Parts: sequence; structure tokens; C-alpha cells
Amino acid sequence: MKSAQYLSISHSAEYLKVSIDTLRIWDKKGILKAERLDGKNRYFKIKDLDKIKYGQSLLITDAANKLGIPAATLRKLSDKKIIPSKAEKNGYRIFNIKDLDRFLTNQKKQT
Repeated sequence: MKSAQYLSISHSAEYLKVSIDTLRIWDKKGILKAERLDGKNRYFKIKDLDKIKYGQSLLITDAANKLGIPAATLRKLSDKKIIPSKAEKNGYRIFNIKDLDRFLTNQKKQT
């Protein structure tokens, strides 16, 4: 039986603005733990989703998807310091979700 404390995988993906496949990978890697409340489908705790949504960083592809822009555009915005990013040891850029949400909010205010 579903609880109000959980979201289905599709609603979780929509909530975080990532793909369902990303959530499956995160579940497999232990980044975000799914529970199978009905024995079959994945459900995620809202409090765990909030930790991801408001405290985790995303790689450029997922960050670009969240913003609805191409990765190349996000690189340019990052290079211009419009959206901050950090470089991991492997050279990948990572973006804080709070910074992405701030950018989206500012974009909405300008329109």
C-alpha cells in the first residue's frame, strides 16, 4: 500500500527533473534507495528526494536536462559564471541543484 510519504518512480523523476533511467541507476548505485511497497514498482521517500533536490550536485547532462537546455549551452553559461560549477578530479563539471533552481527562478522573473 502506498503512503503519502512516497512518490512513484515516474513522479520522483518529474519531481527531481531527471529521467526514470537516472533514478534506476541511482537506486542501483545506492545514491537513492527505492522501496518496492507493492512488491514490484519502485517508490522513493519524499524526504530522500528532498535531500537530492536541495543538496546534491548533478553532472552536466542531468543538469542541462533539468534546465531544459543543451549541455553545450550550460557549458557556456558556466564559463561565463552565470551558473556556477565545480570541477571534479576527473575533469567533469558538477552543478549544485540549488544554483540550477536559482537560475530557473531568475529566468522566470525576467519573462
